[in-house]
Parts: sequence; C-alpha cells; structure tokens
Amino acid sequence: MNVRTWFGQAATLFLGLIKNHPWVGGNKRTATALVDEFLFRNGVEVKASLIDLLELVVAVEAGRWEVDEIERWLRQHVAAFPVDTGTYSKPFLDAPHSSHCIIPQALKEI
Repeated sequence: MNVRTWFGQAATLFLGLIKNHPWVGGNKRTATALVDEFLFRNGVEVKASLIDLLELVVAVEAGRWEVDEIERWLRQHVAAFPVDTGTYSKPFLDAPHSSHCIIPQALKEI
C-alpha cells in the first residue's frame, strides 16, 4: 500500500466516524485515536498541537472539510519514522501506542 492510499483511507475513516456518529459519545476522540494509530502503524506519526487538532475536528464536524481537506491536513502534519526498528518514536500527543487503541488524555478536550 502506498502513502497516498494511507492518507486517503485515514481521511475517509476520520470523516466517516465524526459525521456518521456510530456511537452515542466519543466519536471525535475515537476517530482521532484510530486515525493516529492507523497512520502510526503505517510508518508515520501525526505531529500537531492540540489547537491544530481541535481546528481539524471542528472543521470536519461543522461540514466545512471533506476527505480532500482532511487528507491535505494529515499530509501537512506528519513525520515519517522507521517502523521496522522495533522501537517507536514519540507518539502523537504523548499517547502510548500498542496492540490496542489508547485514547490520549489530551483528546478529552475534543
């Protein structure tokens, strides 16, 4: 799978989870954590401030951004790292990455 596909899939997942409200609560937190984990497992980590992240989420929730805008935002806020080293670099918003998704404490602001 190439990086272009990863970002498109991540953007589609993010939009779908936020706009379709599959759960009673926590849709934005879950979307953010899942997209972060998906990209992380594919060799890139999201590097964004909480303010930038909140602006992304609000734009998507308000219907101002669709997949193309989300994909562009993701591409502008990532850094690549070697996945195969067995060690991970500093995760997004200091959230631990493991075999299960752990929602970062900072995302409770969303």
